[in-house]
Amino acid sequence: MASFAIAPSTSSIFHGVDFHRYLPPNGPPALATLHLPPSFYPDSVFSLTRPRTWLNCVSASQLRACPPSQQIAGIVENGVPLDLLNPPHAPREDYVLAIGRICPEKGFHLAVDAAEKAGVPLYLAGEIFPYPDHLRYWRDILLPRIRRRIDIWEP
Repeated sequence: MASFAIAPSTSSIFHGVDFHRYLPPNGPPALATLHLPPSFYPDSVFSLTRPRTWLNCVSASQLRACPPSQQIAGIVENGVPLDLLNPPHAPREDYVLAIGRICPEKGFHLAVDAAEKAGVPLYLAGEIFPYPDHLRYWRDILLPRIRRRIDIWEP
């Protein structure tokens, strides 16, 4: 599942977990965002021979886990500033909402813990990519702990 955006021909931004599969061999400068733990990427991602190509980490912990590479440009953190989240028609009931890629590093098991501890419903939304660790996390860790009705929507 490749999802990416390409800017005008003077530069390219690759935004997808599998960018290394469709990165052109040469061309305009390119910046690729690393969304997964560094160990999920082939070693070759950190020593690309393509000129003018850089990698962007999404957190300081991800950067620390990366092998040394001259191509890592820095960190642009994921997230949304909370002051921008003020929905005018938000439900007034208590609940835990967890949205994101379903995988161990996103900590959905912590959302389950929080909802259980608070005694409130959990709304979980996200995609499970076919990586063995992600599938195992869903099957063995999350699914057995979800005690209420589950609606699974397929795209």
